[in-house]
Amino acid sequence: MEHHPSTSVRRLLPGDRSRVALLFLAVIGCGCIAKDEPKEEPKVESPAPPPAALPEPPRSAFAINPAATYTIVGVASGKCVQLGAGSMEDGARAQLMTCNGGKAQQFRPSPVAGGYYTFRNALSNKCLDVEKVSMNDGAPVLQWNCNGGANQQWVVADGGGDSLRLVARHSGRVLDVSYEKTNDGAGLGQYPWHSSRNQMFWLKPPVVEVAATGAGGKAGGHDGAGGAGGKSAKAHKAAKPDSKAGKPAPAGATVAHPPKPE
Repeated sequence: MEHHPSTSVRRLLPGDRSRVALLFLAVIGCGCIAKDEPKEEPKVESPAPPPAALPEPPRSAFAINPAATYTIVGVASGKCVQLGAGSMEDGARAQLMTCNGGKAQQFRPSPVAGGYYTFRNALSNKCLDVEKVSMNDGAPVLQWNCNGGANQQWVVADGGGDSLRLVARHSGRVLDVSYEKTNDGAGLGQYPWHSSRNQMFWLKPPVVEVAATGAGGKAGGHDGAGGAGGKSAKAHKAAKPDSKAGKPAPAGATVAHPPKPE
């Protein structure tokens, strides 16, 4: 008996080849055959452009002597800027206090390239500083170790009349007595420029008042008052002698003279 090859295997006819090609194209079209996808290269982000320079007000014509010390006096209050209660610590808040000529109220201005100044306290040797380089309205102004930061650099700007404004370089905001207060202890911060006098200051040499001694007694208080059995007197004023009693006569009093012998 002869064996014949299985009828399940046969050669492809020309029509069969066409059908296989169409099936292959259909599979590709459906995406059923995996293809190598091109890998995306990681994007390199370009650095952010530097912030635009803030517009600055005109500089004051006031001539600052870098070798001198100044008090910063509020126009609205007539009181001096002081750092804490004469604190030596970083973070002591700038505040108003009645001027007393003390070193806690004295500042040495130092010029910085670009027309700015730092203000170094004569007592603590620390600089007037906007806290944490803040850009916010109301950010406290205090003292901090001098470090050359833009939040320690100030434009000494024209404030109108004979006054000045101190404008923080980094924020463009102005040294300001908070809520326009005038009492001792009122805090200072930075605020946008406006027309109120709580942003206006004078730079003045420190004035130390000399205590006088009460007549006939011990040295008294700030103006010589309180001397035992004595009277208050200003150190720079001289009283006129009284020819009779040997005591000073009141200013403007007429001094009587004895009659000439006949």
